[in-house]
Amino acid sequence: MSLLLRDDIVTPPLSLIAITPEMLLSEKNGDGRLSELIQCVIPANWPLTDWEPHVFDFLLTQFAEHPEQLGWPRYISFVPPDGRTLISRSCGRRVLTVNT
Repeated sequence: MSLLLRDDIVTPPLSLIAITPEMLLSEKNGDGRLSELIQCVIPANWPLTDWEPHVFDFLLTQFAEHPEQLGWPRYISFVPPDGRTLISRSCGRRVLTVNT
């Protein structure tokens, strides 16, 4: 059985959620749908203050021009017994952590 790079990676304590263009657009536009799309509780201090808006455009362009990169950037969520809480976002190697 093969695992698509866009599949979420789930372990008992963590879930690595593949970021899709729809998720990026929701987050960029602040339409309030991100929590529903990733099935996580979003902390009130999200997005991070140092997350610059041009990053959304960069990632959307990368996905459009290089679809093989889908699945590399991920939201990282902690999986407590009562549901998933978003704790950070990863774009390859750098992880940005939310202080909650």
